[in-house]
Amino acid sequence: MTTPGAADRPRTRSAAAPSRSWSAGALEYRTLLVLHGWPRTGQRAYGGGAGRCRLAERFPDGQMVMDLRGMDEDPPSAADIMLSVLKEFHVADTEIAEAGAAGRAALYQGLLGDRRCLLVFDNARDESRIAPLLPRRGRGMCVVTSRKALTGLRDVRRMGLGVLSAEEAFAFLGGHDRAGARPPGSRCPR
Repeated sequence: MTTPGAADRPRTRSAAAPSRSWSAGALEYRTLLVLHGWPRTGQRAYGGGAGRCRLAERFPDGQMVMDLRGMDEDPPSAADIMLSVLKEFHVADTEIAEAGAAGRAALYQGLLGDRRCLLVFDNARDESRIAPLLPRRGRGMCVVTSRKALTGLRDVRRMGLGVLSAEEAFAFLGGHDRAGARPPGSRCPR
């Protein structure tokens, strides 16, 4: 199996900045974290931002963000996602071909079991789509974002993201609203 050098390590590909701050201590270094909530509550920004904070230092073998397109009519299969990960880690095409479709999952599991990686699986539809992608062993971490809590997954820390209150939104925007820097609840001048 090919081992990527420092220049070859996959890095986070998401352009979104985190919408909330991550706390490595609060995560207690669990293997799997599921971020769930209504659409537009920040799961993608929060999960995708994981690779840009202190967590990146904990996972020197790479950080990847993969859009599972869970709300699409025809999302990519687990086999397609595994193949993408193998290619990102520069596993030789001949090795992938020799493993065949049946052995690709074992190759994927072996690769991730030997590395400390942070994998962000964005927009998971349901447990059946994400379960095959979760590493069975190793020192890596997976963050899964979904509209659902994915309660069928075991040994998971779940974090529900809700809609920000007016005060939280005001603080998030640095104390400025877009209509003229008024605090929440204040009225427009007449």
